[in-house]
Amino acid sequence: MGMISVADDSGDLTATVVFLDAEGHETEPDDVPQWVSDNETSATVTASDDGKTGTVAIGAPGAAIISVTTVNEDGSEVTSQGTITVIAGKAVTGDVQFEEAPAAPATGDEPQVNPL
Repeated sequence: MGMISVADDSGDLTATVVFLDAEGHETEPDDVPQWVSDNETSATVTASDDGKTGTVAIGAPGAAIISVTTVNEDGSEVTSQGTITVIAGKAVTGDVQFEEAPAAPATGDEPQVNPL
C-alpha cells in the first residue's frame, strides 16, 4: 500500500496501479479498474479511460484512502489501496523507520579467547 503526505496547497497527483499474479509478476486486469476516494473532502480521484492511472485532486487537511478495484473473470474482486494525508500549510512531517536492534554488549560471563 502506497502512502504520501502533501500540503493542502499542492497540485494534482498522478497515481498508478499495478496488478500482480500469484507469483508476483505484473499482469493485466480482466476488467477496467474503478477508482474511489473514501474522503473526497481531502482527495478526489478521476480514473483514466483504461483505469491504470488516476488523477488525484488535493483538498482540505485530512486523510483519504484511494481504492482501485477490478473484477476477475471468475467474479472475484482485487482491490489495491493507497493513503494520502493532506497537511495544512507548509507543515513538516516526519518518517518513522525501523531496523533490527544491535546485539547486546558482552556481559563478561562469556568465555574469552586468549590471543597468542
